[in-house]
Amino acid sequence: MLGLKGDFSAQPQPAGLHARWRGDLRVADLRLQQARQIDGERVIGDDLLIWPALNLKGLKLTLAPGAATQLDIADAGLNDFFARLIINEQGRFIRRDLGPQEMAERAQAAAARPPSRRLKLSFGQTRFFKGKVDFPDRFVRPNSSAPLSDLQGSLGVPNSRLFLVAAKTTDAAAPRAEPALKAH
Repeated sequence: MLGLKGDFSAQPQPAGLHARWRGDLRVADLRLQQARQIDGERVIGDDLLIWPALNLKGLKLTLAPGAATQLDIADAGLNDFFARLIINEQGRFIRRDLGPQEMAERAQAAAARPPSRRLKLSFGQTRFFKGKVDFPDRFVRPNSSAPLSDLQGSLGVPNSRLFLVAAKTTDAAAPRAEPALKAH
């Protein structure tokens, strides 16, 4: 379930649309499960991520012609969550085998394409309460698991900024896309 509450404004300009949204976002009742193809059949497996509510408050989204998309999140709160982080037999976190092979191939193809615009992402305080994480390791023999429970805390207000830059151009002088994390 997705809930939005906020104000939206848009102004056409000669260079393109300038839009702004401010408000709160709630993503509720999320359940992500592992899916696999076995003998041509889609089989649903273990829960990978569950939460009753992710609340993002004080969101500011700004789109402007020729400028990076700006998304500021003042406060993020996650309560009563569960996550399963699985290390497969090859010693990697399971990513590609979360769904059918076709989904994995599409995700790889999408990752190979550069994004069409820049994104500036700024986080404020991130709080989490009553979390559980299961950490099964199928790489180490014998297999093991490390269940963590009652995770609570906050990441403070680091004002971290994530810059993803990509230019859709063949100009050799254009900036190249390199993800970077900067903290101010």
